[in-house]
Amino acid sequence: MQQKLIPVINDKFDVSIFLQIFRRSIWWIVIVFILALFSAFAFLRYTPSIYQSQSIIQINERNQTAEILDLKNNFIKPSELPAVIELIKSNEFLKRALSQLSLEISYFSQGTFLSTELYKCSPYIVEVKNPDPAFYNVQVFISFINSNSFLLEYFINGVKHTNTLSPNIWHKIYGVEIKVNINSFDDIKTHQDYLKKNTYYFVISSANSILSNVKQNLMVDVLNPDAKTIGITFSDYNANKTSDVVNIIAEELIKYDVEKKKESANKILEFIDEQLRSVYFQLDESEKQLLVFKKNNNLDSSLQNKLSPFPIFTTKINEFQGEVLKTDFELATLNRIDKQISSGGALKYFDLIAILSGTKSESIVSNILGEINKLENEKDQLLNDITGNNFKIKTLEKQIETKKNLLGDFVKTTIIRLTESKNDYLNKIKDLGTTIVSKNNYGGKDLEYAKINRLYTIQEGFYNKLIEKKAEYLISSAGYVSNNTILQKTEPPRSPIYPKSNTIILIFVFAALILSLMILMSRYLFFNEITAIGDIKAYTEAPIVGIIPKFKKHVPVSQLLVDKNPKSRLSEAFRNIRSNLQFISNEEGPKVITISSTVSGEGKTFIAINLSGIIAISGKSVILLDLDLRKPKIHIGFNTDNSKGISTILINKHSYEECLKNTTIENFHYITAGPIPPNPSELILSKSMDNLVTNLKKIYDVIIIDTPPIGLVTDAVINFIRADYPIYIMKSGFSKRTFINNINHLLTEKNISRISVVLNSLDTKNFKYGYGYGYGYGSGYGYGYGYGYGYGYGYGYGGGKYGSGYYDDDLKKEKVSFINRIFGLFKKSEHS
Repeated sequence: MQQKLIPVINDKFDVSIFLQIFRRSIWWIVIVFILALFSAFAFLRYTPSIYQSQSIIQINERNQTAEILDLKNNFIKPSELPAVIELIKSNEFLKRALSQLSLEISYFSQGTFLSTELYKCSPYIVEVKNPDPAFYNVQVFISFINSNSFLLEYFINGVKHTNTLSPNIWHKIYGVEIKVNINSFDDIKTHQDYLKKNTYYFVISSANSILSNVKQNLMVDVLNPDAKTIGITFSDYNANKTSDVVNIIAEELIKYDVEKKKESANKILEFIDEQLRSVYFQLDESEKQLLVFKKNNNLDSSLQNKLSPFPIFTTKINEFQGEVLKTDFELATLNRIDKQISSGGALKYFDLIAILSGTKSESIVSNILGEINKLENEKDQLLNDITGNNFKIKTLEKQIETKKNLLGDFVKTTIIRLTESKNDYLNKIKDLGTTIVSKNNYGGKDLEYAKINRLYTIQEGFYNKLIEKKAEYLISSAGYVSNNTILQKTEPPRSPIYPKSNTIILIFVFAALILSLMILMSRYLFFNEITAIGDIKAYTEAPIVGIIPKFKKHVPVSQLLVDKNPKSRLSEAFRNIRSNLQFISNEEGPKVITISSTVSGEGKTFIAINLSGIIAISGKSVILLDLDLRKPKIHIGFNTDNSKGISTILINKHSYEECLKNTTIENFHYITAGPIPPNPSELILSKSMDNLVTNLKKIYDVIIIDTPPIGLVTDAVINFIRADYPIYIMKSGFSKRTFINNINHLLTEKNISRISVVLNSLDTKNFKYGYGYGYGYGSGYGYGYGYGYGYGYGYGYGGGKYGSGYYDDDLKKEKVSFINRIFGLFKKSEHS
């Protein structure tokens, strides 16, 4: 019959095997968890802590005066939260805010693994003037020799520099003027004496470097669009610095906001004043012309009434005059914008937005200016990380230039259009004046007077309009009070955001759990040991004639134990083997039992000795032969000498009678292996061996032969062939499943049909009722073996109703506490 292939990995899950692997791996799992916890604490100890602070601002800017006067706010409205965020992130604003903090010089104390920033708590203060750019971002170690001197050590361009200086005095070193002021020399001395080395150092940073570092760790986000709240968050290795940075940004935003609003109003007022001066001069000239004309032509005030007999014409003239005023105002605004564009410099965004108030071109120009401002901000942000020659910067510059050209073209076109429109209005006014004069048959003087009076009236109206606007913006400027509220001014955080102790420990414990499961699963997948009868029966047709329970006490060498405690489970197991062998062959006459295994350590010598003893106890004469001539053990088990034995018998140096040795059991004798020969295989295969077995059969009922491992040498195969009962030993938890291939080889290739298997060192506590009646011998031996083995083992080794309390080892069993059971999981398995 073709045997089932033995898989390389376990393709089925067996809970009992998994628990057995778990028990064997428990110390590895404990070690993994210990290492994980140690790694977690090491990570927490030597990873720099990152702190985070957040300030919250509510944007709620209102200019009540402007609302009353119905004035437009033509700057970026604070309610436009994205615009406010961009303002906060802008370089100019951040430079303004950060200048309020002392960030130019950073102080540190260097530890074994980490450096700690001494922000606002340094025992000394450094002042510098005109630092050389090469001195920026250089670690300058400072060691205080005494209260009157200190030593500076630093590297610039790979060259070490040292300077011994005095405190509180300006010194010039490497292109920088420096002065060190000592706040507390006692603290410095205590620190240096404790660490026994120089650990203080400071770093001088440029404004751009400070700005870049802050922007990298600064986040500005909209928290609630409906509530108009903005969160300013900053992260750093120093807790106090994080709170100072976000608080100063929030405070400066409120100040900056009010200043910008007032600045916009001031720009408008400057523009109005400029126009007032120009219009006032023209108005004054017109008034002088009017007075001179009246005086020279003896005209009185009744002439105005005389020149206005047609209200419909005068109303139209006034309407056109109003349009001329608006056009002049817008032309003045656009001419100023055109002048700034033509200068080629950076556009003053807020100034231009401010003076556009009330003009027809306001929306279009504002949109273009907004796009230019957005592109310039984006360019400024990129310049923090890349150079001006970068492709992205070049692309943005091209886009900015295109937008400026578009704005310039629009302004120029609009100026031309408005000039034409103004001239058109003036022509209409002139035509209407001519019509009025012609209808009343006025002379040349009257017509000249009407012309001068009309020009005066236009200029006067324009001047009054400017005065009105100035008054409105003066009142509006007084109403600019910021209603932005700092909802949260943060305190220095007490705990870091990274690393968080609980999270890190949980991650490492989880990693240990995953690694432990991987260890267990890999060991399970590649688990190749025999653990139960089912592992053997699944891959071979050879019958199992018995199971030897795991012996609880450690036995240093194979010994005869069945005579010492005949009612033990161990003794009963050997009785079962003795009984089951009768079902394999029940012929009359002496029998030869050959015992072997795959490798050393599977317990074949132990089983050979005790099986011999149990058969001898039943009344039969038994002799045990040690044919393991390479590594004999029987003489060790009986604690006797090995000066003569099988090897000397086979070379005819001694007779077997001279080598016989007695045991404590009356009809149980044994012959040791004797001195180790150089040619053990030739001796075992010799005729002398056959003669020895033949002679012993005449005297003994049973001859038991302990052979060398059949998986290592071929001697045992010959003895298996000549045996009536060839027994193959496998050890639970030790023998590999691949060893079954040897059994199948003997069964099929060598035609040793009577081969049987004994499973040694089975931990029977895992099996409640034994193995019942199901383990038959197979073809030709089914009913006899199946009944005998099943009943015997089930009755003798069951922990259930019928087995409990029968044997001596059950009677002597002590109760085991729960704690001892837990500790039992960690004990290394001992094999019989």
